[in-house]
This record gives sequence, structure tokens and C-alpha cells, in this order.
Amino acid sequence: MKHSIRRIAVAGTLVAGLLAAAAPAAHATGQYLNAVGSDTTYFVMDQLSRSYNVSSINDLANDDVVLNTPPLVALANDGDIVNKVFPAGNVVPFDSNCTSTIISTNSAVRGITGITGVTGVTFEAPPNGSGAGKTKVLASGAATPANSCYDIGRSSSGPGTEAVTTEFWAYALDAVSWIKFPGNVVASLTKDELKSIYNCDVVTGAPTVTDWSSVAGGVKTGTIKRYIAQSSSGTGKFFAKMLNGADTNLNTNCTGAGLAGVTQENDGRGIATADWSNAIYYYSYGQAYAQSKGVQADLRNKSVLGSITVGGIAVKAGPSTINTTANRFLGTRYVYNILDTRNPDYRNALRFVGAGDLDNDSTTAVTNGFLCSNTASVTIKLYGFIPLKKLVDPATTILSYCVKNGTLV
Repeated sequence: MKHSIRRIAVAGTLVAGLLAAAAPAAHATGQYLNAVGSDTTYFVMDQLSRSYNVSSINDLANDDVVLNTPPLVALANDGDIVNKVFPAGNVVPFDSNCTSTIISTNSAVRGITGITGVTGVTFEAPPNGSGAGKTKVLASGAATPANSCYDIGRSSSGPGTEAVTTEFWAYALDAVSWIKFPGNVVASLTKDELKSIYNCDVVTGAPTVTDWSSVAGGVKTGTIKRYIAQSSSGTGKFFAKMLNGADTNLNTNCTGAGLAGVTQENDGRGIATADWSNAIYYYSYGQAYAQSKGVQADLRNKSVLGSITVGGIAVKAGPSTINTTANRFLGTRYVYNILDTRNPDYRNALRFVGAGDLDNDSTTAVTNGFLCSNTASVTIKLYGFIPLKKLVDPATTILSYCVKNGTLV
């Protein structure tokens, strides 16, 4: 299907600048594939999308264009420092399976007079987090008729009770651990200690443990300053599930002073300097690694990953401990891309992130798409994640570097 970009008449020079900067060049054939959701995997997927767009696998499959929408957007004059690490918006032009051009902008741009109600254009804040991205992809599949305005959901949390049309394609390993800031001498915490710090009593609304003297052998004192990620964060849901067996928000039973501060995932800048010595938060290992190496902006705010003690041994997340064995680091997880088989562009997206009958031809053997055929391992490592080993995927029954609907047990 031929790509095209409508001429959009909207008010304000900011919008004109956004369109000029963010709109992709038109391609002769194929579909636009909109990837949304996870903060954790945004940067690695951005590079992988760019590689796929010029790959021979894509060229043989109608020359699609993957557009990786960031979880947050900001313009140069935006006062929100959190957003500035991301691009200044994103434009996903309409195609035959999505009748609206989607422009992801910040609230300042969307508030310009005349910005809403433009025919054929949807202005929105992008989905911020794995849960929000999944919601958009599944809503596209569930629409009547189904559309392909949201094709791929970046996700750092795994399968749950979604519709049977939902597919989670795992393509790498990551881990989540707690982090500390300058002035905190605690090196390692047990799972039970983390639970006592983060879980609140249903009656009092306060955490079980509120002072550092009650954990880690009492090596320090001070009122613990707890932080959690935004509610749609896959990393936040995973951390909660790691502690409690369910991804219920860690502020659920907390009230008043017991409420944890909420800040953007994988970004330590939301923790006040005055709180550093007593603060605790959590972070993706892949993000911490990439930020420490300058592969992407360093948002750690001088934080470092702490160890988790298991069986009396302090274990730190790293390439040697993040694996699929029974002895893996406690916070090890898959990272995924989510598809909905009801989506009209499902096969197009599958060629990028999955494996199967990529041409929807029953006479064609099941084959691996771009991310599942070992073309992505160098980029995956560069961004701090651990590529999956080539094994027979039980779901597709072929040797693959992906796992369909995989979970670590």
C-alpha cells in the first residue's frame, strides 16, 4: 500500500516545527508500524527499528517503516527536564490500515488554540510505560473494525490475563534491582527486607520497616525515603511481582506519610539530593549499563545498583548472573514486544519482532523475523541487555533467538 502524508493545517509555529522535524520520509510501498510503550526498551528498540527499516528482510517484505514513539516527548522550550532526553515528538502518518495521522506531542503543544479537532489527525501524549503501550495495541485490535494505528507494544513486563489474540515476543534478558544514592552504605538487601521496606500495613498505611537501622544488619540509620515508578511502568509492575507474586501497585495499602514518591522509571533525577542518603528506588540493569557507558543520556543521578542477598550470598545483576538458569539473579526478566493478531498489520509487525508464517501462506515454512534471527545481538548488548540463546521455541517449534509468550519460572 502506497505511503502518503497529508498536508496538515494546524495553528502555531511549534506544531509546524514538530512536523518538519519528526515526520518520516515517504516510502513507495508498505505500512507504517507504530511501536509504543516501555521506557526501558525505548532506546534499544529505536536503534533496532532504524536497522530494520533499511534491512533486506524488510525490503523483501513491502518496505514497511517502523516508527518508534517515545514514552515522553518535549520541545526545546519545555520546562520539564525529565522529558528532554526524548525526541521532540513523533509523527506516524496514516496508511491504509490507520485512517488518522498520529502526532505525539507534549501538553503545551496540544493546548495551542486550534490544535484539537483537526480532520484526520490525532494529537496525544504518547503511552508512557509497558502497560499503557499494551492497552493501545490491544485497543487497536479490538476496534470495530480493527485498525493498525498502534502495532507494537514495547514491554518490560510479561504475559498476564490478556485476550488470546495477544502475543508477547521475548527477545532479550534484563534484570531489575534496587538502587541507592551517595551517603547510603548499605550494600545488599534480602527479598524479605525489600518487601518490608515497600509493603504497607493495611491498617496503619505505613511500611513495615521505616528506618534503615532495621535492615542490612543496622549498618546505617535514617528514615527510609521510598520511591516507585509511574503506575503504567512495566519495570514497576515487575518489581512488585518479584516481591509479592502479583504486580499490584506498591502504594496500594499506603496512606499519608506511608506513600512512596512517584517518579519516572529508569530516571534517578526525581530523587531530591536531600534524600540521597536515605532514598531507595529500582532500576533496569540494561538502562543502568547503557547510561553508565554513554550509549544514552545518564539519568542515574549518581545512583548505583544494590545487590540482593539470597541464601546468605549477595548477588549483583550482571552478564554472568542474568540468565535463564535456576541460579539466576532474582530480578531477571525477559523484555518483549507485544502484538495483537487481530491487527491488520500483524504480519508486517511479525516480520520485525517475531517468527511464524511471515507471509500468511500455509505453504511457507515457519521462519524467524528480524529480531529472532540473530541480526540484533550486537545492538542488544550495546544497550545493556542480554541476547537470548538460539533454542527451539516451544511455541513456534523452530530454532529461534526469541521466545513466544515466554516466562521465567
